[in-house]
Amino acid sequence: MDALSEPAVCRCVAELVARLHWGSVSLQAPPGAALLLAPLLLAVARRGVFVSAAPDADQPPADGAVLPTDSLAAVANGRGRPLLVLALRGTSERRLAGLLRPLGGALVYDVLSGAVYRTARYADVGPPVQRLGTCHRRGVRLSDEIGRPSPIGWQDLRLVNTTIKAFGYESFKHLSLFSSSMTLSLADMMELLEDAMFFKLTYLDYLQASYSEALFAIRNGTAHTAVDYFMATPDRVQYLSFPFHLGKVHICLFFGQPPAVNRASLLGGPFAEAAGRLLLVGLTLLLVLLSYLATRGSSSGGPAGSWLQAVALFSSQGLAARPGRLWQLVAAGVGCLAALLTAQLYTAGLLSRVTTEVTELPFKQLDDVLDAPGWQWGFLGNSGVQELLVHSSSPGVNFAGTTASIMNKPYMKSQESFIEKGEQEQFAFFYDHLAVASNCNWKTCPKLCYHPQVLASFGYSVPFRRDDPAVPAWYVAFLRLWETGIWSRLKRRHMARLEEVQLACDVEPRPRQHYAPLELEQCVAAFTLLLGGAVLACGFLACELVIARLTAR
Repeated sequence: MDALSEPAVCRCVAELVARLHWGSVSLQAPPGAALLLAPLLLAVARRGVFVSAAPDADQPPADGAVLPTDSLAAVANGRGRPLLVLALRGTSERRLAGLLRPLGGALVYDVLSGAVYRTARYADVGPPVQRLGTCHRRGVRLSDEIGRPSPIGWQDLRLVNTTIKAFGYESFKHLSLFSSSMTLSLADMMELLEDAMFFKLTYLDYLQASYSEALFAIRNGTAHTAVDYFMATPDRVQYLSFPFHLGKVHICLFFGQPPAVNRASLLGGPFAEAAGRLLLVGLTLLLVLLSYLATRGSSSGGPAGSWLQAVALFSSQGLAARPGRLWQLVAAGVGCLAALLTAQLYTAGLLSRVTTEVTELPFKQLDDVLDAPGWQWGFLGNSGVQELLVHSSSPGVNFAGTTASIMNKPYMKSQESFIEKGEQEQFAFFYDHLAVASNCNWKTCPKLCYHPQVLASFGYSVPFRRDDPAVPAWYVAFLRLWETGIWSRLKRRHMARLEEVQLACDVEPRPRQHYAPLELEQCVAAFTLLLGGAVLACGFLACELVIARLTAR
């Protein structure tokens, strides 16, 4: 059949736009499109796109047209349902369905035959390609269904009446993950989708499967998926597809909760936060000593005439000293203000240290666990943590230089043994926070906390083979569960509240948990200051007595 003329194509486009209730049409004729003769691009507020797949006049394509990559890009970037204009020649229904399947929700206008098709969207109910009518020279005959949205449901033609072979959580019992709240939530999600999308979920009979074996079986096609949460690590996304990230997993360093300690320390404790305070106190004492040395020989009734006396406000006879010059007033005022601020800051710091307690982390950063005295550490085997540690070289998480010790590290295969050893001994281990949080109930959590610094964070989802044609259908199903709140309700069914708050180490100062009397141990700083002042006063008294005796002779 010959190609339609330009007026016929424009008439059909106008009819399509009217049926779709689009507001405006912008037509533009690209060069070199001699076959179509008419505009090939339609931009209607970014809702519709015309894309040409015009066959070459010299070398016609075999078995229909070949869809170019520009068409897929136009479909992906457009909003709503794109309108594609294709030049199809001698294409069978089967070939047409295979050609148009990637263009979910597209309206296809065959310029050569004048036929108008609609491809099924991700969750449309009906055939994959539906013919809506014809638009040719003699007139326009379009179905009334073209202006109506296609019926949308949970069923997807790529999954209806299919059997999905999967690894169930029962297959990972030896890893002690069968009680994970996230795993149970995912199992409920797959059961819900099984009833809504009309597919059969069959669990494989594996009782001692590991994560690596399950992923390998999905990769080679033995199984379609595994009903458990798997991290989308960079090495896995090369051969697996994670349709929609249902959340994030953080690989943290867990250890037993350190006991809260009182922050009251020695004299240097409160002042150590500001070295300037120590310097100010030292200069004040030095000025007092120099002032004493400058006025020790004065016998007049008034204050000594030394300029040091104005700074230290010291008089050998205990009389009131008043600076006489402006610089002396400024120096005296600054000295008094500094002394007042130092006393107030020290009092406030001492009070906060006496009345509060804090949890001190045993490791300032994650790689401190390598050489921490008295501490052991480990990780779960077959969990990907080993590869993360070997390739981790960030500041504070530099494990790349200890590859030999990491490879030879004995690891455990039981989550319970990790938690029990972490609570009773000085043992730290790397684990994902969701698995540890699953051990929390409504009343208690394991007596563990995790370091604020995270080793790595990854999105998690149910894995599928990368070239599985049903991955888009799973993506849409997971997205609907997320947007409608169904996934949140499924998680709340099994997950306890406040698990992350209970597991997080509270490293901020807080009021003391238990009442305790104010003993000498809590007031070491104040008593040290008083003792130091008494020793200094006694030293000055001894010096005065010795100097007085030497002067009398």
